[in-house]
Amino acid sequence: MTVSIPATSAQSNHSIVLDGKQTFYAVGLYMDFLEDRTKLLTIDSIASEAYHGQFQRSTSEAINFGYSSSAYWVRFTIQSTSEHEDSWYLESKNYNIKRIDVFMRDGSDWLVKSGGLSLPFSERVVQHRYFLFPIVLQPNDRKTFYVRFESDGNLTIPLKLWRTDAFIAKDRKEIYVLGLYFGIAIALILYNLFLFLTLRDTTYSIYVLFNTLYASAIFIFNGFAYEFFPTDIAEYCSRRLIFFLYHFSIVFAIWFIRSFLETPRHVPRLDKVLLTLLVCFSSVALGAFFLDYGILSRSVNFLTLPTALVALTVGVIRVRQGNRPARYFLIGWTVYLVGAMLFQLHGFGAVPSHFITEQSYQIGSALEMILLSLALGDRINLLQREKEAAEAEALQAEIYQLKNVELAGSLAETERQKKFAEQALAEIELQRQISEEALRESEMQKQFAQEMSDALAKSLQAAEVQKSEAELQRQIAQEMSAALAESLYNVENQKDEIERQRAAAEQANALKTELLAIAAHDLKNPLQSILGFAYLIREKPDDVNAVAQRAETIERSSKRMVKLINDLLEDAALQAGKLLIQKSAVDVAALLSVAIEHNRAQAEQKSQCIDARLEPNLIAELDADRMREVFDNLISNAIKYSPTGKTIYVEAQQHTGMGRQEAETTNTPLSPDSSILISIRDEGQGLTDDDKKKLFGKFQRLSARPTGGESSTGLGLSIVKQLVELHGGRVWAESEGKGKGSTFFVELPMLHRFIQD
Repeated sequence: MTVSIPATSAQSNHSIVLDGKQTFYAVGLYMDFLEDRTKLLTIDSIASEAYHGQFQRSTSEAINFGYSSSAYWVRFTIQSTSEHEDSWYLESKNYNIKRIDVFMRDGSDWLVKSGGLSLPFSERVVQHRYFLFPIVLQPNDRKTFYVRFESDGNLTIPLKLWRTDAFIAKDRKEIYVLGLYFGIAIALILYNLFLFLTLRDTTYSIYVLFNTLYASAIFIFNGFAYEFFPTDIAEYCSRRLIFFLYHFSIVFAIWFIRSFLETPRHVPRLDKVLLTLLVCFSSVALGAFFLDYGILSRSVNFLTLPTALVALTVGVIRVRQGNRPARYFLIGWTVYLVGAMLFQLHGFGAVPSHFITEQSYQIGSALEMILLSLALGDRINLLQREKEAAEAEALQAEIYQLKNVELAGSLAETERQKKFAEQALAEIELQRQISEEALRESEMQKQFAQEMSDALAKSLQAAEVQKSEAELQRQIAQEMSAALAESLYNVENQKDEIERQRAAAEQANALKTELLAIAAHDLKNPLQSILGFAYLIREKPDDVNAVAQRAETIERSSKRMVKLINDLLEDAALQAGKLLIQKSAVDVAALLSVAIEHNRAQAEQKSQCIDARLEPNLIAELDADRMREVFDNLISNAIKYSPTGKTIYVEAQQHTGMGRQEAETTNTPLSPDSSILISIRDEGQGLTDDDKKKLFGKFQRLSARPTGGESSTGLGLSIVKQLVELHGGRVWAESEGKGKGSTFFVELPMLHRFIQD
């Protein structure tokens, strides 16, 4: 879009007057511009009287010319009122401008300084992520500058004039803010990656991919990556790669929305719209390296706005449907869109330029990442409650089914007894009728007595047969009763098994909840430290010593977070039996020496000495990296829990006897003449009886505390024990009591061919 404002006669007096009070000027409010449709005009033509009256006045801080193929010239004049020489920077903050040429008079000739993406980073006038051009003004000097812009995408001209020292201070603040943004992004990515590896929920992996791609796009967008690309393809990569990363990040954002808000099941119509947008973004992302640059630029505005509106609509619908995590999503998405809108309005010069508007994109994105992470955490709680409700419902259904089986069995037995009784009554009635008939026959025909006697004999035989049948039916009834009892016994066994499985599931859920709670608690403190000190750095950036100290604190907190995450991942791998051990013949004394040197600086900070007595030729079959981790942990603990000025004693020798009486009960017994014994003794606070019982457990806090305020994850000794046992060894600790120091022993099998006589 070209802004057309009639030229006035006062243009020549429309100058930037350097009064010595302001530190920067928005050049857009003081400049005139001219469109060069042919791109053929030269500086001599533009500066001539023929074109002087064709320039148009700019009235905004940043002019947006839209997607134009023309070149544009701007003209402005600077008047110095200072009595001494002034140094200033002319800054163009549009990273995607193809070429910028700044012209100024040098006697009768024109001096030109060039920049833009079409030039290698090494040829920039000032090697900075922005396009900077130094300007030096003599006392009471007045100079007119011409700047030519050329771009094949959306052309916005946000020119600013900065006093040199003010620009350096402003740039340092921006670096702090961007560092905080990327620090938050990396921390959330690692935290949710850990949750994905722990819970195996694909929603977390989608969240990690979305934030990784989006943060990478922001990194390139802020001009940090240009200097690292090869010179001949730097322009191509920096302009194309950002579109590739941005479009693919939105692909994963849409995928995250569909998975997190369950749109295929709850909002099927809008889910089809989301799928269509996903396909569109994927197509543009795949074509980012060969499609026309103008098409790529327009696709951002054409696809991003409907995606944002659909996502907001889906979030509102899911909130109204009662989905609690959707509230976090809706707030996070809204905050992100507000930040993006403020950034666009600032780029167009529609809102004032200050810290919030300049960094609104990063602020909105960081808040969105944090809120979406909170939404995922709330989703865990919701899924846990739904699982518990489903298990309770299944258990209730199982109990109801057992009662139905029992009732059905009782009814069947009652029906069988009823039929048996009816048959018996029928037989009795039949016998009665036969007897009455026989008596009548006896009275009426006495002469047939012999025949009646035979008939009576037959009746007796029939009664005997009936008796045998009754006995058989009684046996069948007993067998059915035994079968029913056995069936009820099996049902009870199945019920007990179901109860055991439910208890095991509850235990596993409790362990998972405890693990997440501990991880969240231990990550929360260093994150709060990072945020707090980053805020102090931003508030007082000029205090160099304080900034260095706070940066060191941020570094320590970050290392603590990384140590906790590594320990959790390694413990999870050990529990799952997936930790790969690669053994080879290793000199234990040499490995201990490396561990001692690695921890010597930590000991020297506390004025401690490390006394090492290591026998040579102690060869064992080990994974060197894993066993050095064991030695590092034990030596670091000895330093951590020993007062200032004490001595740490490290010994290694061929084993000549059992280390302690209790070792005889270990699951990995070692022969006294075929093992290596390592001992690490400190002069620290010692161990109580209660400490010894829980020493090698997970997340255990002992009575002793680090003497120098060091941190502890509570996983180190548990990992040590598991690693030593994986090598066929054992580990234990001895202490005479509180305040008398402690000694940790590690016993490892020695390779047979290296055993000394």
